[in-house]
Amino acid sequence: MIRLTNFEAELYGILLAMELADYEVKKMQQNHSNIRPIIIMSDNQGALIKCKNPYYASSGQHIYVNLFNKLQKLSANTAVQSYWCPGNEEIEINCKADELAKKSSYEQHRHSIQLFSRKPIKTPTTY
Repeated sequence: MIRLTNFEAELYGILLAMELADYEVKKMQQNHSNIRPIIIMSDNQGALIKCKNPYYASSGQHIYVNLFNKLQKLSANTAVQSYWCPGNEEIEINCKADELAKKSSYEQHRHSIQLFSRKPIKTPTTY
C-alpha cells in the first residue's frame, strides 16, 4: 500500500491541475482560440510556494521538480497564476477536493491517474 503525506497529495493535486491545463491550452491552440490565463488554487500555501522554487531538499522533492518543469512549460504559452484559498471558508470546490482526497487516502490499492489519452501519472512506490 502506498501512503502519501497530505503535503505530497496536495502537490499531486496541483500537478494534475497543471496537466489538465496543459491539455486545455493545446486544445485552444489547435482551435486557434484565445488562450486564457491558467489559475491554480490550493489551500496549502507551502505547496504553492514550493512550485515556484523546488530546489531545496525536502520530502516530495521529485514532485516539486515535476511541478516546476510543468509550470515553466505552461508559462511559456500563457499566464499561470496561483492563489491560496483558505481551507476553512467553505469554498465549494475546495470542500469537494478535500472530500475526494480523504476518500482516496483510505483506498488500499496503487493509484494510477490518467487524464484523457495521456500516459498515466504514477504515484511513487518507495520513498
